Amino acid sequence: MPGPYLVDFSSGSDKGPSPYEVEQARIRPRYVQLLIGKAGFDTITAELAIATLFDHPRQDGTRCICSCHPHFSSTHEDGFDCSCSWDDERRAESKAWFEEWRDSPAAKELRDAVEAERIAVAQWVAGDPGVTAEQTTWAALEQWEGTVDGHSFYFRERHELWSLEIDLEPTGRFANRIVGTNDEGELEREPESINEGRTIAEGSAAQLPDGAVGHIEFIVRTIRDHLFAESCDHAGALFYCPTCGTRMAEPNRAISSR
Repeated sequence: MPGPYLVDFSSGSDKGPSPYEVEQARIRPRYVQLLIGKAGFDTITAELAIATLFDHPRQDGTRCICSCHPHFSSTHEDGFDCSCSWDDERRAESKAWFEEWRDSPAAKELRDAVEAERIAVAQWVAGDPGVTAEQTTWAALEQWEGTVDGHSFYFRERHELWSLEIDLEPTGRFANRIVGTNDEGELEREPESINEGRTIAEGSAAQLPDGAVGHIEFIVRTIRDHLFAESCDHAGALFYCPTCGTRMAEPNRAISSR
């Protein structure tokens, strides 16, 4: 990509609904039926309740998908088969299956692949003195943290959508981070500051390169393109800046690239 960009998630897009909208529309009727069956709501009341909880339009009419609002679950068979509802027999079966899989050749191959990617990322980062980076989680939720040219960043990808924040600052809120277990086998936690920054780009996972090294290259390039565009005076720009490529809303006034 030539620079940072934003994806339009509105249903009125000429490109049709986003993957997020398609997935949410598929799951929505199951939540409506849950309210009808368990709460005794009629269909209209159930639809209104779902709309109140899950529909949050922005001022321009597009759908807000930030994590501060409730979302339909697309895991554990759409949120209706979570392990919290299992009995002891099913939990034991799941544990036995996992232990068998953990010792299988497929699991070893996966561990070896993750370690190889970890080494490749470390080598790539070591080759750029302006970058520090760590992939903190890999599957179901991919997260990266680090710095690029003195600017802290946080990258997150889940459910085929990603976002990138820079210049993180403490919010004053804290989360409990699991740090281990005590002698009784109970989880031990410690408070960790929740930091947030400016979201400079977001989009679909289909736009990301393959592999962990491809992802960190994409992150670093996107941040540097954004910082360069911010510092550019857009001299001679009409519809696009000839220096940084930023799209212009009008002469010498920049908006987010698409």
